Amino acid sequence: MYHYPGQQSDHHALVKRGKVQDMDSIEIIGPFDSIDEQVDELAKHIFDDGKVDIVFDLKGTSYLTSSGIATLIKILKRVQQSGGTLAITGATGDMMELIRLARLDKYIRFI
Repeated sequence: MYHYPGQQSDHHALVKRGKVQDMDSIEIIGPFDSIDEQVDELAKHIFDDGKVDIVFDLKGTSYLTSSGIATLIKILKRVQQSGGTLAITGATGDMMELIRLARLDKYIRFI
C-alpha cells in the first residue's frame, strides 16, 4: 500500500540504531513522519558517543512526509555543526524526489 505525503497511517515507525559502512545509522522501519522525538533521542546518543557521521537507513521506510524532511534538516544542522556528514541509504524514487524538492541533495551524501 502506497501512502501519500501527509496521509495518516495506523502504523508506527520503529527507529533503531545500526551500522552502515562503519558509520552509525538511524534505521527507520515504517513511515518516516512524526517521529522527531525518537530520532532526536537516538541522534543524541550517537553524538554523546563521540560520533559525528550519521546514516539514515531508509530501506525499511514505507514513506517520507514533510515532517520526516523537517527531522532530516534538524539532524543535518547538528551533524554539520559537529563537522560530520549526513548520509542516506535505501531511499526509494519517491523519497529521493521529496529530498531533491527540499534541496537537501546538495548537503546529504547518498550511499
